[in-house]
Amino acid sequence: PLLVADIKALPRPSVNVTAAGYVSLFYGMMKKEVFLQITNTQYIFWIRGRFFLFDALLKVHASYGSLQSASFGVYGHLSTAWMAEIAKKVRDIIDEAAKAATKKIQSAQQAVNSKQKDYDRVVKSLQNEQKKLEAVKSKFDDAVRVLQPNHAIDLNLSHDQSA
Repeated sequence: PLLVADIKALPRPSVNVTAAGYVSLFYGMMKKEVFLQITNTQYIFWIRGRFFLFDALLKVHASYGSLQSASFGVYGHLSTAWMAEIAKKVRDIIDEAAKAATKKIQSAQQAVNSKQKDYDRVVKSLQNEQKKLEAVKSKFDDAVRVLQPNHAIDLNLSHDQSA
């Protein structure tokens, strides 16, 4: 809070009182900034703060130097700056969620790539073993051909000679 009082008696009497600070209502749920200035010739008052869903400003100005120049004015302004705040918060939340999702996707992609490399190594190893097996089979087939006589072998192993 600020309170300034400037009161003069000489050479000409004058008054200048300025007060500024905050007003808190409803146990601090509504907090308003206020300003009040009173001089010999004018009165200025304004209050600013959140009013429901709006940022609000109310100004009252009165001049009273003489009856011919007396004036009075009221100015009010409501703005929806809160919408920009909410939109920014929503964007920030979406950005954070996107970053987290991107990290998880990258991690999953790395795991898939690692498993693909493992799979490729296993396939290559199996292909090499298959080639070795085919080479052994080929040698075995060659050995069987060498051992086979040029004519058919009678494999009838029964002791019956009558046949």
